[in-house]
Amino acid sequence: MRIEQVDFVSVPTRDVGRAVRFYRDVLGLPESEYSEGEVEAPNVTFGFWNPEADGEEFVPNTAGVGLRVPDVASAVEEARAA
Repeated sequence: MRIEQVDFVSVPTRDVGRAVRFYRDVLGLPESEYSEGEVEAPNVTFGFWNPEADGEEFVPNTAGVGLRVPDVASAVEEARAA
């Protein structure tokens, strides 16, 4: 098997719209032009879904996601201001 890259990460949430707004408005990631409920980073798509809407138990992602930025202190300040 030859893996080319990570294509998407599925992020469970109880409020897809709120998650999209946070990643779009605070983190500045554009909404996907291909699928509703997703935002695009330069190398991966974040897909938000509500497990309870599909009859599944909601379990938050406790592993987290690391986002690389050129200046951590500036990024923290921008996020706080947003």
